[in-house]
Amino acid sequence: MKITGVESIDGEASIAVSRGEPRMGYELNFKLELTGLYYLDGLLCTINIEEFCDDQGDPESATISITKL
Repeated sequence: MKITGVESIDGEASIAVSRGEPRMGYELNFKLELTGLYYLDGLLCTINIEEFCDDQGDPESATISITKL
């Protein structure tokens, strides 16, 4: 799979220094268009991920829409 388009990216990121150690924090939302390569040639899909954060394991919402197979 290869990213062929970026519909949107937004969110926040910061670096805080605590006890002399830098710590990165982020909360991102993004929507990407992907195209298949090799044996997935011809595949076109969109991935939408909401609230991708540094403080949780899984994003709050993630959807994959296949528009061409």
